[in-house]
Amino acid sequence: MRGALRSSVALLLVFAAALRAQVAPNLHYNTLRTAHFRVHFSAGLEPTARRAAGSAERAYGRLAAELHPPRGTIELVVADNQDVSNGFTTTFPTNRIVIFARPTVDANALKFLDDWIDLVVSHELAHVFHLDRTEGWWRVGQWVFGRNPFLFPNQYVPSWVAEGIAVYYESRLTGSGRIEGTEHRSIARAQAFDGSLPKLNALSAATLEFPLGLTSYAYGSLLMEAMGKRRAADNMRAFIDVSAARTVPYLLNMNARRAFGITFDSGYRLLTDSISASAGRMGASSGSSSAASSTTLASPGATSSTVGWFAQRLRWTSNTTLMYGGSDGRDVSSLKELSGDSRTPRYVARRNSLDITSVLPSGARIFSQYEFTDPYSIRSDLYAEWNGATERLTHGARLLQPDATQSQSPDAGADRVARSVALSAARSAACAAPGTLRAELCEAKIVAVQLAPGASRLVRVAVTDTGVTITPLTGTSADTIWSEPRWSHDGTRIAAARWLRNGTSEIVVLDASGRVLTTLARSHAVTSNPAWASGDSTIYFSSDRSGRSELYRASVASGKLVRVASAPSALYEAEPSPDDKQLATLYLAGDGYHVTRLPIPAGPLPAADSTSVLAPSRRDPEVTSDAPVTNYSAWPSVLPHYWLPSIQQNSDGLTHWGFITTGRDVLARHQYDVTALYEPDRGEFDGGFNYTFAGFGNPLVGIGALQEWDHVSNIFRVSGADTLVVGTLRRRRRFLDAAVSLLRPRYRTNSSLSTGVEIELRSYASDPDALFAGLSATSRARFSNKTYPSVFVSAGWSSVRRPFRAISNEDGIQLSVTARQRWRADSASGTRSTSVVGAATAYKSLPFPGFAHHVLAVRGAVAWADTKSTSEFSAGGVSGQTVSIVPGVTVGEGRRSFPVRGFPAGAQDGLRAAGGSAEYRFPLALPSAGISMLPIFLQRLSGTVFADAATAWCPAGITASVVCPSKGIARDWMASVGGELQLDAAFDYDSPYRLRLGTAVPAAGRRYFGTGSITAYFAVGIPF
Repeated sequence: MRGALRSSVALLLVFAAALRAQVAPNLHYNTLRTAHFRVHFSAGLEPTARRAAGSAERAYGRLAAELHPPRGTIELVVADNQDVSNGFTTTFPTNRIVIFARPTVDANALKFLDDWIDLVVSHELAHVFHLDRTEGWWRVGQWVFGRNPFLFPNQYVPSWVAEGIAVYYESRLTGSGRIEGTEHRSIARAQAFDGSLPKLNALSAATLEFPLGLTSYAYGSLLMEAMGKRRAADNMRAFIDVSAARTVPYLLNMNARRAFGITFDSGYRLLTDSISASAGRMGASSGSSSAASSTTLASPGATSSTVGWFAQRLRWTSNTTLMYGGSDGRDVSSLKELSGDSRTPRYVARRNSLDITSVLPSGARIFSQYEFTDPYSIRSDLYAEWNGATERLTHGARLLQPDATQSQSPDAGADRVARSVALSAARSAACAAPGTLRAELCEAKIVAVQLAPGASRLVRVAVTDTGVTITPLTGTSADTIWSEPRWSHDGTRIAAARWLRNGTSEIVVLDASGRVLTTLARSHAVTSNPAWASGDSTIYFSSDRSGRSELYRASVASGKLVRVASAPSALYEAEPSPDDKQLATLYLAGDGYHVTRLPIPAGPLPAADSTSVLAPSRRDPEVTSDAPVTNYSAWPSVLPHYWLPSIQQNSDGLTHWGFITTGRDVLARHQYDVTALYEPDRGEFDGGFNYTFAGFGNPLVGIGALQEWDHVSNIFRVSGADTLVVGTLRRRRRFLDAAVSLLRPRYRTNSSLSTGVEIELRSYASDPDALFAGLSATSRARFSNKTYPSVFVSAGWSSVRRPFRAISNEDGIQLSVTARQRWRADSASGTRSTSVVGAATAYKSLPFPGFAHHVLAVRGAVAWADTKSTSEFSAGGVSGQTVSIVPGVTVGEGRRSFPVRGFPAGAQDGLRAAGGSAEYRFPLALPSAGISMLPIFLQRLSGTVFADAATAWCPAGITASVVCPSKGIARDWMASVGGELQLDAAFDYDSPYRLRLGTAVPAAGRRYFGTGSITAYFAVGIPF
């Protein structure tokens, strides 16, 4: 409905969509100031923040010795509201870094480090040094326009350059990190071994091929390391500088040749040739290993799943059945099962993450997964499921990697039914009544990892019919990271992986109270995933001490190590079957991780070399800052730091000149935008201001103001037989609005409720000005100043899912409704108007062939306004979104409530509207490639067959409407059918958009359609 809700509400919706990458703005923050940083942190994070400040200053000094320092003070936020090991950087509107104080307890690529705070701070700071660098006319532009986001030349490089440089310096500065580790080289070897090494123009962060976004990190870091070894010692600085001054920022090969003496194309060919040769050598080496020394994938009896992509956390549930967490791109993350000799997994249950599912003898499953605890916080908690019932055991406890056993442990080799019977007989009388989920958990002994600010620890979790008790087993320290605990079969000991600050990792055996009994397999490598063999005398684990991840076994008594399995690329996790005849593992292939079952070698095996071949620890001392702490102030970061020129044309072809600026403080507690436009011929000023405050957490509060001029009609003068146009009637509308929004994001659903008030002030003028006084008294009364206050409420709910490779939302519904009531403040009675708009969308995936599911999508919408409404609904046009190409230039049309493709926008207007669309969406191709070195990446291609119908009308007998004639407007349906070809393409190498090219043929309402029998159109974004 035109003029219904102004842009402050839109700002709230945009803000809500970005919550997953947001610090919690409602917490109390403090700040400590160092020479180059303002470090902001919330309660409980001061020790971590002081270490981050010390690490940041040390990294700054080391980077400044090699690269030009960035401009201004750098904002560094240490947050702990999300249980993810991550950080991000932006140079706009100021240089800002956010790191989440969650140590790396799971991701293999991030485990080879000496100090996890050093690693993440060094990586993000390298981004600042690289991306802030600006020279030439770019710097002149910034002198005029400020820190305009379009005027940072190094922002235009592909992600593999930006992330490659950051990983290069993360390792160069810390002596550890991903270049010194094995994960990136293992990925490259796996794809070389399978003949699937990607081309240079396929290294986009938008790729849908394995390993997704890690592609740009893995190959970018390997390439930038290789390029960094060429020519002069300062060649990386030369590359960053020449890129920062290049007028056309996309000339990557020219920049590389000037700095490194070789183009990226040539450097990448040399790199991939070297990787292929290395993969061949390792394949030959692995293939020649005999069963006497270790098992290989070529061993008799070895079987692998046919599904790659992502798999982890293997657990045997019997001698022949495995469960694990997996994601294949076509479906969302789930628990999967492999039984017998099957190579195709069976879907068991949906999961929000791929963490461990521990299965009890009764079949009850205990697992952890992520969930929102408020709009800004994502926590890992424990859940249990049994016989179709699922219960969340903890809320915000930050528990992950659970392992469960039973207090009374019958023979582990017995089948599940026998073990369940034995446990039922032994159940304590204190437990809940048999047959309930709580009863199944009552005798369970659970050990898990619990995250703490900047640290992790091991805990015991006890579940009874009255609650859950968490008991710490180890302490918490940023210098010690605990992960992957496992109970011994007899339930008396725990094996876990432990990382120490100097980069050492080991397997630790503890008793049930947390006392350390012994340590095994210590080395400067990634040692992880311990699993007890039957009899509890040996422990299997994976380690990359040899330069690639392989499987080992250690004697608990003697500490003797033997290598038991290897592969040309890498093997992760070593899970022995209950009968000790098979070893389940994850084989890294070119298309992802394959669940593989290997025969356990019989007989004694020779001892393995316990010495790591990886780079030794540099042992940098811990550094902290002793700067005084003050309360956080938003002013330094919230003030405007740039402006953007804007040139627009109105419907009369007159040009408006002006500017746009936006701002947000480093916590996104305050954010705003300002637009000012001036049309000099008529002296008209258009502009707006929107502000959102997130300091309450929930709700969000937004206010806005807007002024816009439009030209209502021509002014005529009758002279004899002639009617002359002598001027234009102009209308000025001013809007003031305020809204509050309650948000409830969840992993599987999303809901919101917004309410607000708005005041519209209308006034009229003429061009030339003197004509308005000459209008008749009736006309002047009609066009007198008016005030329209209104209130609105809007609600939305969604349960749709979106797998990685999906071409559309799938398997869920979306509902939205907005109601609005409006008055005319200066009228005694009869001016109240009410309007309601509602929409419902449903999606159903279809399991037909292709890289993604086919999807049937149906949408319906209705709108109603009473006869006193001063605004109308419109039907017709193409629905999509608008995209800014360059400042002031946009393509595409916005979202429409009642679209009918092929018909012009606004082909029908009225106080009532209804419409619907049905689409059959199907995948076509997955090119996953760029075009040479051009800044475009072709992601996927899909097609749609559609049918649209809509109508807008006015009921007959209207007597008081300013929108509709008294005779009304007959309901007259418009409808079209057609098809679209949809290309998902990433511009600037990595930012994906959907481009739609379609044709529509009228099926009803032909008189609204136009002169042709078919219409072609172009649109951006999805229609619904």
